[in-house]
Amino acid sequence: MPSRSAVASVLSRMNAAVLLVFLFWSTCCAASKTFLYPVPVNGKYGFMDRSGRMVIQPRFDHVRLFSEATAVVAIGGKYGYIDERGQQIISFQYENAEPFSEGLAAVQSGQKWGYIDKSGRWIIEPRFGSQLGGAGSFSEGLAPVLFDGKMGYIDHSGHIAIEPRFGFAEEFSEGLAAVGMVLDAKQDSRPKFGYIDKTGKLVVPLTYAGAHSFHTGLAVVSIYRTGVQFYPQAVIDHTGKQIIGPLNAGISDFHEGLAMVGLDQGIGFIDHMGKQVILPRFRAFDDTGPSDFSEGLAAVSLSNGKSGYISRTGEMAIHARFAIACPFMGGLALVFESDGVGYIDKVGNYIWTAGAKLMPGDEEPGCSW
Repeated sequence: MPSRSAVASVLSRMNAAVLLVFLFWSTCCAASKTFLYPVPVNGKYGFMDRSGRMVIQPRFDHVRLFSEATAVVAIGGKYGYIDERGQQIISFQYENAEPFSEGLAAVQSGQKWGYIDKSGRWIIEPRFGSQLGGAGSFSEGLAPVLFDGKMGYIDHSGHIAIEPRFGFAEEFSEGLAAVGMVLDAKQDSRPKFGYIDKTGKLVVPLTYAGAHSFHTGLAVVSIYRTGVQFYPQAVIDHTGKQIIGPLNAGISDFHEGLAMVGLDQGIGFIDHMGKQVILPRFRAFDDTGPSDFSEGLAAVSLSNGKSGYISRTGEMAIHARFAIACPFMGGLALVFESDGVGYIDKVGNYIWTAGAKLMPGDEEPGCSW
């Protein structure tokens, strides 16, 4: 069995990828009733609908999920945007681009990032971050940005709402944002994490070794300890009160009332009170999984390395036969087998499938577009 530190490390890295999928799809679904799914065909990406019908022909080198009725796509190393009919609405001109959120999208022009509207007009001129990033998506009216080496927050007009003073800054969720900084480099060079409100006031002190965004009133934090390979994790509420833990285990974010927990025995699930509701009998994935619960199902991996889906009772709902199994979104899930890629419905039937060798360029199979 993998060690606690190995399992927890997997869960920590996995959270970022799975969170991307959840954020993109939740934004998409809130803004539009249309579900469009990326599909690889002959080395290019197109989009299909829920029935498996190709509605946007494959011609793109890279794509991201639809958000606010638009999708980021790339051709020849330049990024632009299309609408749900596949029509180009913003030309392929950017070095990088993020999905629209609250009517604005972060795009990279040269070495800097700024924000455009859906006509492609600059709303906030590119002056943030670097070629490595540093301009986050808008959430709850604010976006984290890197300016002169520090992270702060801007509003929709580009005005500084919270002065750049942090080394790390996440998007706002449920009125709070996780931030981090080195408090006294002479005493301790390790960053400390906590939470601020929309005025920039610190409401949960900078004491943690790491901090996730809030979901359904709870957030996962890591706690500094000396002489250990892996910091214990706990779950707190909006006031900073500890609800679960600390546990010598990796904990994922809560989705649909449950969170993954990684123990020496494997991966299981706990509820909001920390009760083990699904025993830790599943194998730790690599960075491509496992998935949190989505639409009542979660992807898990068995000891033989095959992946399938369980219900909230922990029973297998879709037989474990996949190499990679991604979260369900809009009634379909992306899956990979040794010789193919496709989308399945909630009873495990393929809606669309193709050979894995048709993946564009050097892209690796995985759950994050």
